[in-house]
Amino acid sequence: MVKIQTTKENLKALFELTELRPGLDVKIFADSNEMCFDYRYTLQRILFVEVSPWYSDRDGQILSSEDDILDRFFDESDIDDIEEREAEVQERYLQEVKEVILVTLEADAC
Repeated sequence: MVKIQTTKENLKALFELTELRPGLDVKIFADSNEMCFDYRYTLQRILFVEVSPWYSDRDGQILSSEDDILDRFFDESDIDDIEEREAEVQERYLQEVKEVILVTLEADAC
């Protein structure tokens, strides 16, 4: 069974990661599916805190899964030779993907 972290535990993890990896940006993913229409806000709770890859394309779409990013780069490549394509994808990953401290939030009750 997976233990659900409390907000206090997640905030402690965030603090520890920022101390261990001070050069990393902190990014926040927030669920926007639940809206409190009377007040135009959402109440969020922290699901988890982790060091994660971060890629944002020209249209503002954000990917934070290494597999998803690599798949995207592979699909966007025009190179036919698989080995050359994979080398291009790895080079692009190293150039365009940042490592960040990612805080993922989930909408809670309003």
